[in-house]
Amino acid sequence: MNNNNIFDILNFKGKIISSTKNSCIIDAEDKILKIYNPQYIMYMLEQGISLEAKIKEAKNLSDIDEIVKPTGVEKMFNDFIGFSMKKIKGTLYNEIPYDKEITLEDYAILYNRFEQILKKATENNIVISDFANGSNIIFEDSDNPNIKFINKEIKIIDYDGMQIKKHRTNCMSDAILCPLIYTEKYLDNNNLFTPELNSLSLLYLYFTDVLQFKINMVGQSFYGQTLRLSDAMQLIGIDDDFIIREISKLYNPDVKNPDFSDVFYKIAEKYELIEAPEEEQEIIAVKLKKKTRL
Repeated sequence: MNNNNIFDILNFKGKIISSTKNSCIIDAEDKILKIYNPQYIMYMLEQGISLEAKIKEAKNLSDIDEIVKPTGVEKMFNDFIGFSMKKIKGTLYNEIPYDKEITLEDYAILYNRFEQILKKATENNIVISDFANGSNIIFEDSDNPNIKFINKEIKIIDYDGMQIKKHRTNCMSDAILCPLIYTEKYLDNNNLFTPELNSLSLLYLYFTDVLQFKINMVGQSFYGQTLRLSDAMQLIGIDDDFIIREISKLYNPDVKNPDFSDVFYKIAEKYELIEAPEEEQEIIAVKLKKKTRL
């Protein structure tokens, strides 16, 4: 049964926002519906993942206001087919156009806010595996037309990419797609992501979004040579020992849940963002330059 058949049967009123072979998202005027293809639900059950059980668990979340909780489950002939949630008006983070007026200081404030959300997620045994791509982060619309997006209310939506307690996700994180060096620290023997992935995702998103460099390239081989962390930092323009030492905690299995807010503020304090020299632009688009001290 495809998604169109589902909608024909249920006669949902609303506008389809997006659709894949596995699910559709519907704007139903006063709420948002996510409806799954029954074949996908069965496939997930075969993988040991109950989408219905995860949604019910998510409804019980009480300590994280930033995560938009499901308001109910949707059923067809008494079988689970999806869920409803509050309609949030705003813009997805990965759809916000580049704004040169946003400074490194602004980003430090924003990523500190992100970190506080992820800390609360960790405390509640939640891993947001797709946080690294920014696709489920919404900045709510504001009545103030002059407010910067970084100061707007932040909401996290959707649950496919969330691991909630023992309820796994089938979504792989962009942050650990390549380097095998990460797997033991970020994936346990039960095929569950460890809470360390929240910290890694935060730093990955910062480097990808702000510095336009994928931190998971560290540890990979290029032209027969492995890219070391020190090489990557030199390429970006970071030469501060404190920053490099803090980032290196990503690779240390004995360091749990590192705090990166000081890293973001230190980068903003010491550096400014500039366009990379033309001869380096095939490798990196922007880099950091030390601020001139008066």
